[in-house]
Amino acid sequence: MQCMHSSMGDSPDPQLAGLMGHGAVPEGIRNAVAKPSGARFFKCALQVNPFAYTTRHAKKSAFKTEQEYNDAIVKACLKEGIEVVGITDHFRIATSQTLAAALAAAGVHVFLGFEASSSEGVHLLCLFPGSTSHSELERTIGACGVTDLTAESPQSDKTCEYLLQEIPKRGGITVAAHACSPSGLLTTLKGQPRARVWANPDLLAIALPGPRGDAPENCRDIIANKDSAHARPRIVAAINANDVSDPAALSDPSTTTWIKMVVPSIEGLRQAFLDCDSRIRLNSDPAPTPHTELIALFWAGGLLDGQSLRFNESLNALIGGRGAGKSTLIESLRYAFELAPKGDEAKRLHDSIIKSALGQGTTISVLLRSPRPSPQYYLVERIYGSKARVRDQSGELLQNVKPQSVLGNLEVYGQHEISELTRFPEKLAQLLRRFTEPSTDKSGAKAGLREELERSRAAITTEETEVGRIEEALAALPTLKEHLKRFAAAGLDEKLKDKTQIDKEGRLFETALEMVADAGNLAADVLADGTADGPIVGEDAKELPNGAIVAKLDKVQKELLQKIAAAGKTIEAAVKDATKAVEAIKTEWTPKQTVANELYQKTLKQLKAEGHDADKFVQYKNQVERLKPKEVELKARKKALTGLQKVRRELLAKWDAAKAEDYRELQKAARKVSKHLKDRVRVSVRPSATLDQVETVIRKHCSGNFTQPLERLRANSDLSLTDLGSAVAEGPAALVSKYGFSQNAAERMAQGGSSLALEIEECEVPAEAALELNVGNEKVQTWKELAQLSTGQKATAVLLLLLLESDAPLIVDQPEDDLDNRFIADCIVLTMRDEKKKRQFIFSTHNANIPVLGDAEQIAGLTPVVEGGIEHATIPDHLCGSIDTPAIKEMIKDLLEGGQEAFEFRKRKYGF
Repeated sequence: MQCMHSSMGDSPDPQLAGLMGHGAVPEGIRNAVAKPSGARFFKCALQVNPFAYTTRHAKKSAFKTEQEYNDAIVKACLKEGIEVVGITDHFRIATSQTLAAALAAAGVHVFLGFEASSSEGVHLLCLFPGSTSHSELERTIGACGVTDLTAESPQSDKTCEYLLQEIPKRGGITVAAHACSPSGLLTTLKGQPRARVWANPDLLAIALPGPRGDAPENCRDIIANKDSAHARPRIVAAINANDVSDPAALSDPSTTTWIKMVVPSIEGLRQAFLDCDSRIRLNSDPAPTPHTELIALFWAGGLLDGQSLRFNESLNALIGGRGAGKSTLIESLRYAFELAPKGDEAKRLHDSIIKSALGQGTTISVLLRSPRPSPQYYLVERIYGSKARVRDQSGELLQNVKPQSVLGNLEVYGQHEISELTRFPEKLAQLLRRFTEPSTDKSGAKAGLREELERSRAAITTEETEVGRIEEALAALPTLKEHLKRFAAAGLDEKLKDKTQIDKEGRLFETALEMVADAGNLAADVLADGTADGPIVGEDAKELPNGAIVAKLDKVQKELLQKIAAAGKTIEAAVKDATKAVEAIKTEWTPKQTVANELYQKTLKQLKAEGHDADKFVQYKNQVERLKPKEVELKARKKALTGLQKVRRELLAKWDAAKAEDYRELQKAARKVSKHLKDRVRVSVRPSATLDQVETVIRKHCSGNFTQPLERLRANSDLSLTDLGSAVAEGPAALVSKYGFSQNAAERMAQGGSSLALEIEECEVPAEAALELNVGNEKVQTWKELAQLSTGQKATAVLLLLLLESDAPLIVDQPEDDLDNRFIADCIVLTMRDEKKKRQFIFSTHNANIPVLGDAEQIAGLTPVVEGGIEHATIPDHLCGSIDTPAIKEMIKDLLEGGQEAFEFRKRKYGF
């Protein structure tokens, strides 16, 4: 995937044009986008013949003139997206000049060269920089020992081995043409001569018509480096470069190969042939997988003020001495994306760098591209001290959109953060989630169930509170009834009957008014429902294929809202009428109440004279009458509580099932990872022993020392939190018998009551990942658990996990600080090389293994600068590129290898 450029490498992506033209985009981002992104794949046809070749070798040509042929070749290259062409007539240069000029004028890079035929008859493609002069190439042909240049296919008197050595000395590079076909290396040479040439370190590449696996059976094992007689330290590169003598042939997959370079050059080809797994892709190979990638980064203010960087879609390595700003760059990205560090130490370091290296007024701008569900560019900007802002590719500011929502599962790890992560097995388990299928993701279902359980808890707690309140009120009822019984025995019941009855009637008016008030609330609710934010369809009808039909829904909505509003007004009017009616009835009844109260006062005096407390009787009678409805309410609430508890039991069953299914998915993910990292890392899943959630809930509801019960619970390998909640609700005896709690602790925990029991049921014992690393080798394996490993070995195991199965960028600051050197080359780099085809990596590093053995596509050299006593860091454009860029190669030697002399000295010390 070459997202920023077209197949010809120069045209800007039209999807990006809208954003780049928006006034809110910083000039620094525009500048960064215009910079090279390091090494990328170029489509190359390296055995194209000129017109003169076709006149000598083709039986019939469709083209009458050289101009027609050249034009057709150029047109075919542009159509097929071919950016690099090697022109290789048989030991001839002059015949290639006009074609080379035509291709160069069209923007196609040309390697001038020739096809050589050794004294044994082996054909070699010999390619040179397009800038090589005609005379230099003629001298090279002369040095190849060609005696008869007039022959149809001139032949050298030099051996194949001689030519393999001589061409590189003269600035060129060789490819063994059509290696398994007539005149090919593997068919022309036999026995020891073939084995000797095949093992020659100057043989870097061979041409095949298809993939290695399609080679003839007698050549297949040799090409795959599985034939002991032809064994090489490094497998030979295989490219598709069939002869092209007709422009139509350029559409044939056998004639072109994708080769990764910063710019087309002989050194670029050499590096590609040396590292063919990383830098050569045949048309039959799968194309790189589209993935989320950071495109460009720019700072305004801070340590890196005015600096910008263009990223590559694959492996980016940031190198530089101390104070060069590598950690600032990594932490800037984390800050821009509002990603929290995963450990306390990492957070302290992050906060310190952001405060000291960015500071007030600094703005970080990051351009990124997300390929799914459809390709989209985003610009993320964050000003120091403010929230991040996200713009889409039209430049529009997206409201309430956080960077994480467009980044996917992007991860950032600062210095030593991976090592810190190894201390938290629960967090390691979460890393496994990237290996689960999206269709099995239970996070949404679990969150929904937890919300339902919380609502259930709130409803049950409310109902239990109401039941308790009513039961507390009704507790006085037996005593009141006993008092009334004694008053009745004294005859007061009959004497005060009028008073108690009129009071009862008065309570009926209270009930009626409450009923009317409830209806008034209903009217308000109905009127509120009679409004809407807007039409269902509205203006969207114009853009919909069946807009005329679906627009009828707006009419249904309008009529419904009108009827609801009318109903609300009807209820409102009815409430007013009912209120007036109740007040009228009460007005009619009030005189009766007055008469009854006057009679009561007379009776009261009479009874007082007889030694009776009539007021108390009336008081008791009224209390009993008020409590009677509560008996009905209590029954209804207990029934409702039973219903809520039943619903909760169903929710708990689903909650336990969801947790179990989620755990099983993590187990599957662990097995998948172990299979991916076979012979290197094994992963398993187990319940966490920390019980942090449970402990927090217990301490929230109870006080005292709970060390003993928590230890008992941690020791319980099959702990069910639903059962634990039930035991808390049952009381101390259940906690002692089921879990072995001390009586003291059981009583303290039981005091938490139903609230504690319900909240414990909603807790979760998280999974934790148990990692093992093979510290031996593939043949003699020695597996050690995380706790038994050194710091470097622990970090190695975790980093191998992080490198896998994601299409989101992984950003790590100096991973080698916590890694064992042996594992960097043996494990980390190998995994990285494979995974970078599917995701983007951005690593800062001091270790040459990562950019060199990992074959980083973009290596950026950061340089500290002091101006006027103020420290700055710069990212010079000439120090950005790949290993095939001379300045980059020198920088790696100086910064990572200690310089040429140190490198050579180590080489001599080791005896290489």
